[in-house]
Amino acid sequence: MRLLQYNRFFFLSVIAVSCLMTIPAIAETAYFTAQVGADMVTVAAEMRQSDSRAYVSLDEIMDQIRGIVALQPDRIQANWGDKTAVLSANDTTVRLAGDTFSLNYPVLRGKDKVYITLSDVPSFFSSAYGLAFSRAAQTEEVKAVDLPPLEYEEPEPEILEDALLTPLGETPDDAETPALNEGEGETAEEDGEVEEEAASSEGAPEDTLDDTVEPPPADSHFDMSVFSEVGGKIVLDPGHGGDDTGAIAGNNMNESDMALAVALRIREILERETDIDVILTREENTDVSLNNRQAIAGKADGSLFLSLHAGFSATPRAQGISIFMDEEAPASEESLSEAEKQRREKRQGLAGKAGIYGYRLAQALGENSALGTVIVRTCPLVLQREIGIPAVLMEIAYLSNIDAATLLSEEEYQAQVALNLAWVIASAIKQDKAPNDL
Repeated sequence: MRLLQYNRFFFLSVIAVSCLMTIPAIAETAYFTAQVGADMVTVAAEMRQSDSRAYVSLDEIMDQIRGIVALQPDRIQANWGDKTAVLSANDTTVRLAGDTFSLNYPVLRGKDKVYITLSDVPSFFSSAYGLAFSRAAQTEEVKAVDLPPLEYEEPEPEILEDALLTPLGETPDDAETPALNEGEGETAEEDGEVEEEAASSEGAPEDTLDDTVEPPPADSHFDMSVFSEVGGKIVLDPGHGGDDTGAIAGNNMNESDMALAVALRIREILERETDIDVILTREENTDVSLNNRQAIAGKADGSLFLSLHAGFSATPRAQGISIFMDEEAPASEESLSEAEKQRREKRQGLAGKAGIYGYRLAQALGENSALGTVIVRTCPLVLQREIGIPAVLMEIAYLSNIDAATLLSEEEYQAQVALNLAWVIASAIKQDKAPNDL
């Protein structure tokens, strides 16, 4: 009996070591979006190559959606909510309570991490937990629409050089290069084919990797008086709420509280300094369902629905802003009914308007903000499917960056961020008044 137990232990150890050896040291970051309850969350996970396929860390994904991966000698348990999926190293079978399904490629098990292929992520989370995961693609640069330059009634005040934001699509010559950056800007080979989903141009920003996060410049750099006659109506949506705290930083600051604090300040600034009417989906720490968000947006009938969130990156020092816009997967026109075609056409129209707003926001951030590098991403945005006005999701910081999280816990810094964003929103709304623009 002891001999059998020893042989079994030795066999499992060999499997674990062999799996670890198949995962190379060079890593990149893969980004996903997922609809969890009423909120869309963004997830970043370490991505590595094995046998010409891209694998991502299941542990890191599960951790960001409040799941748990437990490594046991003979199996791997991935728990989310009240559901458990059981996987095995070097196997494609996933066992659920009373059911099984298969991945396209085998699971790899390292010393303390589990990897599944990039292409298996959507099907795994859909089959195991009923969650819709999508790969978030990064645009090459902000050039999808022809944007007129921002016009100001007064000349811009001089901004200190060290407070300027890196222009979109450019990287300073002395910018720090990430240690793990081989192949950055291109997606890895998956399923034997190379797909260009992320930025491929040299110098396209992934995440800013400065050691520290600098506070935005002083209030004097953001003269809101130039927008005093700008009017309109927008819906601000502080992400998460209630028991759903969203991402939690190392200093225990959570995404829900941060988003609400900044949103309240943005509303106060815009309604004091401009004629823009701001409707909030929540004004306290309460849970707001997707249906309620939809109802609030419908009643407000605003020109923009802006959902505020925070990001989380596999790179601890990552900082900056990510702007998400809807990108619908192509469908064959022949496969759609007339009613489906009409709904799809309406969604595409809203997504097109949201895209213009998204790029305007990015342009304004590039003009006059010190919140970090701006990255524009596209993904299937559930908000846009359900909200009857143009919808944009903005992650205003990375809570995985302890410097950013520390600053965001301070009221003075929150006020500076809110002023930055109020200025940016007013700039985008002002552009909306240009004839034949939308």
